[in-house]
Amino acid sequence: MNELNPRPGLFREKAASYQARWPWLVLVE
Repeated sequence: MNELNPRPGLFREKAASYQARWPWLVLVE
């Protein structure tokens, strides 16, 4: 998790959209 990110919720929404586009993508926190 990037502590410098002021909006972690937005990051998770974007991450979810990426995973929806590419199911094989694995995110490392």
